[in-house]
Amino acid sequence: MYTCLPMLSWIYSALVGIVTGYCARLLLPGHDEIGVFMTMLVGIIGAFVGTAIGKKAGKIPEGSQAGWFWSILGSILVLIAMRILF
Repeated sequence: MYTCLPMLSWIYSALVGIVTGYCARLLLPGHDEIGVFMTMLVGIIGAFVGTAIGKKAGKIPEGSQAGWFWSILGSILVLIAMRILF
């Protein structure tokens, strides 16, 4: 009956990934040669990184997900790691 709900969560994750990845790119000075797809991946991975950091710091309750702040912070860290590795 509700077969479209998993698809909507993927679309929501992609949209949040694009927004957080783009915000991280705006806040971190420098030029990145990545497109929209890589920006989305940076944002999605950054949300996971931000959630892990927030939980370790005790700022995010167990069982919750990161908000915008932690997602953007995680995305900035992912961008820094990308610049170091590539």
